[in-house]
Amino acid sequence: MTPTDDAARADLAHPQSAYRVLPYDPQAPPPDLPAGHGGIAVHAWCPPAAERHTLAPMVGVDGEPATYGWGHALIVVPAGERLVEVQYIEPQQSTMVTVEEGAIVLVEYAASYDAVTPGSLGAPGQRPRGTPMPLPAAIAAAMGVASLGCLAAQLPFILLGDHLMLALVLGPVVGVGAGALFLVRWRRRALRGRR
Repeated sequence: MTPTDDAARADLAHPQSAYRVLPYDPQAPPPDLPAGHGGIAVHAWCPPAAERHTLAPMVGVDGEPATYGWGHALIVVPAGERLVEVQYIEPQQSTMVTVEEGAIVLVEYAASYDAVTPGSLGAPGQRPRGTPMPLPAAIAAAMGVASLGCLAAQLPFILLGDHLMLALVLGPVVGVGAGALFLVRWRRRALRGRR
């Protein structure tokens, strides 16, 4: 199941949700809400380039868990000012919304491309932050480090004869250096592309 497959995750209610959570279809007519209540329609999504390493977010309202996962959900809350937070292990982003009685406020969360940058939370139209690292680039860097590290075990027999410790240290150092150089060059190229 991909994180963007709304049909597969129709029920996003957090097991400890303090609020009523309903499936939400932005194209369908809004559901009837109880008197004195409004709704926060949350759309949490992840860019395809980040699906392999991004955890599903927990969305909370006023410090209480409400939803968990990717997709659309409607959180039924009492009318008034509400703090909407997105978190993984710790809070990542938060925004204040005003919920009118009988109205629905739209909130969108776009996960970031990388695991370091927090995602974007706010009105619909949010874009992922960070820089996507193409999967082939990540695989190439890991393979470079691993292959040069393995080569270190053979270097004493091939090149250095009696200098076993130097060969065992030299292989991983060169491998890590090559991987780091590759990642630095990739990052610079990605930053130049954004200008």
